[in-house]
Amino acid sequence: MKAVIHKTGKIGEVLGVERRDGVDYVYFESGLCKPVKEVGFLNPYEQYMEDVSDWSDFRREAAKDILAGLCAHDGPIDIKDDVRIAIKLADELIKQIREEKE
Repeated sequence: MKAVIHKTGKIGEVLGVERRDGVDYVYFESGLCKPVKEVGFLNPYEQYMEDVSDWSDFRREAAKDILAGLCAHDGPIDIKDDVRIAIKLADELIKQIREEKE
């Protein structure tokens, strides 16, 4: 996931988010650490917000990305369950994008 630092406009790859002393911090690949309120997370599907001509292709790509994230977590993997969840989340993403476009 990528994020932009509001003050500088610099875009960087996010390694993680951590809460310290009641404040959420974003850790960047470059070693930077900034409070969440100072960054904006970039939407990897923003290109689809304007004009989606093939929702089935979008659904497939989104489900693939979501599944990769689900499989990256620690613990046992139930691939059938993870695939079902990825598709369900992709469908919800499509629903929300369509609502934003209206």
